[in-house]
Amino acid sequence: MRRGLLLVLAFAPACSAVDRRPLSELHATQLTLYASDTNVRVGDGPNFIITLHTPNCAALDEDAVATFAGVPVELSVPDPSSFDGPGHCQGPATDQTPLPDSTFTGAPVALTIADSTETWTIAAPAIYDGDIVLASTLVAGQPATVTWTGGPPIYAAIADLDQTPLDATVPTDSAMQSNAVTVAIPAATPVGPSRATIELDGDFDPGTSPCIGPASCDVELVVSAQFDIGIAAQ
Repeated sequence: MRRGLLLVLAFAPACSAVDRRPLSELHATQLTLYASDTNVRVGDGPNFIITLHTPNCAALDEDAVATFAGVPVELSVPDPSSFDGPGHCQGPATDQTPLPDSTFTGAPVALTIADSTETWTIAAPAIYDGDIVLASTLVAGQPATVTWTGGPPIYAAIADLDQTPLDATVPTDSAMQSNAVTVAIPAATPVGPSRATIELDGDFDPGTSPCIGPASCDVELVVSAQFDIGIAAQ
C-alpha cells in the first residue's frame, strides 16, 4: 500500500518564523488525504492522515477549524526551522488518526476546513464497504470481477476465500488501472457457502475528486468488505 507515497510537494521560499494566514490567502495549497475504512493487512481500524503543503510553510489562522467525517481534526503548526529548500517544508498536518468503527458504514464523507474567511471541502467518495460489488455466486475455476462503484483507479488489491489467499490482478501500468479488478477462483475451490474478504487501495489523482479551496487534492483511499457467497461447480 502506498501510504508513504502520499506526499505532494509544494515549491515555496524559505521562512524563518511561523506565518499564520487565513484560508483566503492559501489557495496555492496542495493537500493530501489518506483514509482507510479498515486495513486487513495491518489490522488497524478506520483512520486518516492529512497533510497541507502551504505556501511559505504557512500555518492556518488560529480560528481555523477542521473536521473529517464529523470528527474534529487537530492540524499541527509547521516548523519553519525544518525548511531547507523548495518542497522541504511540511505544512499543517496530522499523524495517523483513528476513527470510530462506524465512520465509513454510511454516506460518503468529507474533510472540511473553515475559518472566518471561507470554507474548504475535500471529498472522500466511495469510502464505505457498500461500494464494493461482488457477485453472490462465484464459479470454481473461473475469474470473478470485483468493482469499486464510484471508486478511484485501483493500484493494489488483496482477496481471500475463507482466509485462503486469492490472486487479484491489478495492472502495473497506471494508465491501465480502473475501478475493477479480476480475482482468480481456483478450480479446486470447494463447492458451497464461503466467505470472501476484499481490500482495495485506490488513488484519486489531483483534479479527479471534489476539491474546493486548495489548488489540488490527492486523495488515497483504502476500503474493504466481506461477502457471504456461494461457490458453484464449473
